[in-house]
Amino acid sequence: MKAERRAAAKARPDAAVHAARNFFASVPIPDGGVISLYYPIKDELDTEPLAARLFEQEMQVALPVVAAKNEPLVFRRYAPGDALVDGVYGELTPDEHAAILSPAIIVTPLLAFNRQGGRLGYGGGYYDRTLAKHRADGSVIAVGYAYGAQEVDALPLSPVDQPLDWVLTSRASLNRRHNGKRGETVRIAVFGDIVGRSGRTAVVERLPRLRRDLALDFIVVNAENAAGGFGVTPRICEELFDAGADVLTTGNHAYDQRDDIAIFDREPRLLRPANFPPSNPGKGSAMFQDAEGRNVLVIHVQGQRGMFPIDDPCAAIDRELAGVKLGREADAVIVDFHAEATSEKYSMGHHLDGRASLVVGTHTHVPTADDQILQHGTAYITDLGMCGDYDSVIGMEKSEPLHRFVTKMPGGRFTPAAGAATICGIVIETNPKTGLAQSVSALRTGGRLREIRPDF
Repeated sequence: MKAERRAAAKARPDAAVHAARNFFASVPIPDGGVISLYYPIKDELDTEPLAARLFEQEMQVALPVVAAKNEPLVFRRYAPGDALVDGVYGELTPDEHAAILSPAIIVTPLLAFNRQGGRLGYGGGYYDRTLAKHRADGSVIAVGYAYGAQEVDALPLSPVDQPLDWVLTSRASLNRRHNGKRGETVRIAVFGDIVGRSGRTAVVERLPRLRRDLALDFIVVNAENAAGGFGVTPRICEELFDAGADVLTTGNHAYDQRDDIAIFDREPRLLRPANFPPSNPGKGSAMFQDAEGRNVLVIHVQGQRGMFPIDDPCAAIDRELAGVKLGREADAVIVDFHAEATSEKYSMGHHLDGRASLVVGTHTHVPTADDQILQHGTAYITDLGMCGDYDSVIGMEKSEPLHRFVTKMPGGRFTPAAGAATICGIVIETNPKTGLAQSVSALRTGGRLREIRPDF
């Protein structure tokens, strides 16, 4: 397995950055809890990006120290600028003057792992003894930190080997207990149009906790108004991905930020409507995988009624679904229909009923109260609403829209409202056999609108 790890380290120089993102999106961090990392040796997955983010949030970090052979590890406080000394096995550790701490989360290196939480270490048994001791004394979360290439189907484990609660890689967050509880059900959330800094800040700050609290497997966010109300930028994409979004959709404002439209070709997780001209940058659908390796197809199309002229969205959807059967090639199918007319959105929902897990309407920025499961099993809502300040005119500061309605004359630029944002979206659970929806609920939190949380 060392060869696989060396190859992965060379092929994925950015793996540690993405693994750190997955850590914050997935692992429940107790308030005030100490997180123990490790100082990487050779080609172990680097913990420095994770440490940097922990320090940014003023969390306590410790590093392990081998105190004696065949004894549990000791954890000493580590902060930026602290002196480090050589450890027993060539690793760097805090010196003897650093305070001893008791970690709530222990992040471990490894040679190999499996999806049942099995961990193959280096043969010394230090982490197994340490986890056994801390689990006997109280609660501790064991997190394996690795490259995806280190996953194997089976491991030669003994009764004293301690299982991991989580395994984090650059592409996945695997939870041993989560797997046992939920089987193949996929829990999906889709969030409506982010409008300006207020909406963007709210999503970035709250999405990691929503992902943890609601045990979300896959998250789609519509980001078409995230950059000052018009379009999206590479930096904003990275912020939203770091917060836990798996896919970003857009709409008629997709290309408003013209300085870097090429982001749609560079970033496969950023979609534009599939019924845009085929020569346009980017694509309108893609098959993704959640942390459990389940296939999630996301399709993005734009409506015709009240929008600029565009190809038939129904024909585009049918092309994207050709050869993909829900429950066979795809474990879930999500459709973001960016459209103005309620009738066109409802028609699309019925057109896809039984072929998609979820059809959501976006674009109008006002949440509708019709979240439901249609006759043949597809979850549907006419419009998710926006993630933005609702003390506004659909996300924009009130004075300019009011001026134009009253005087019929422009007075200035539209600017996003800057007050407290409400995050609006929808959450579904899929049937593990068919991929169709078995539960659906609107989700609203923060800001002015009434709080709505799923009860499943």
